[in-house]
Amino acid sequence: MDNRSLVKKGRKGDTKIRNVLGEKAHVNKTEAEWIDKMGIVGQMITAQEGSGTVNPETGLREYGWFGDFWDNTIGVDGLWGAATDLFSGDIGGFASGIWGIPGAVWDHTLGTEGLGQFVHGDQGFLQGDYPGSDKGWEKDQEMLELGQGQIDDLVAQFGQNVGEGGKYAQQTEFATEQWGGQQADYQFGSIGLDKTMDAQRGYAGVAGSGIIDQRQEYKQDQLNQQLDQSRLGYEKNIFDIEQAQTDEAWSVQAAINEIMSNTASSFSNLHSSVGGMDYSGFDIDDYTG
Repeated sequence: MDNRSLVKKGRKGDTKIRNVLGEKAHVNKTEAEWIDKMGIVGQMITAQEGSGTVNPETGLREYGWFGDFWDNTIGVDGLWGAATDLFSGDIGGFASGIWGIPGAVWDHTLGTEGLGQFVHGDQGFLQGDYPGSDKGWEKDQEMLELGQGQIDDLVAQFGQNVGEGGKYAQQTEFATEQWGGQQADYQFGSIGLDKTMDAQRGYAGVAGSGIIDQRQEYKQDQLNQQLDQSRLGYEKNIFDIEQAQTDEAWSVQAAINEIMSNTASSFSNLHSSVGGMDYSGFDIDDYTG
């Protein structure tokens, strides 16, 4: 059923359809203005002030003002009830009904069943954890502290990984030492090849020196190729280490963003902010170039 059809099914002064606390509902013109102008606060006032009964034709909540308020002023507990008591001879009931009307009007407008409950009641601004309440601010502060603690742990762990003696420094040191050993092996191999070929030339004489030169050149080329492969392996290791550090930095940034988002979504107070959360110990630009 579309909104136009739903509006036609409204009763007791409900001529509008609005979302109230996550549900489509029947409301009157004034309540619709509250919701349009004040958003969630307007919805909360509407839910507090309206009857909250269910429209039998649409199944939606209805927040008209002619529920208990009607009964206590015009209806069975108000003027109609008082008149019934008078005609039946119950003077006491008549008097009680008449004098109860001012109290009912107060209760259902500014008193304990109206705006007064919204402000002072168990779920009101001054008592509950709704936006603006002390409990709401305390809860939000607890969520901020929890989120800040999670961020601090993330940044501290990342700092250990990228800092002096951290896992990336250890990996880099190991790769560099390995590369240094490979260079030493190359130098040792080249020197040993020179000595071996010189000795063979002494035995072969001038006639065989040409063949020995070719053999030495071939073996030296093999050593050079091995050194080039080792260099490429070392450079790849360093690149992979730096890439892993960059990937972890982005993961930390994403985790920080998620923590801040989750913290903000858990706030009970509309004016609470994650702006005070600090992660100054971490700057993504330092690790991503």
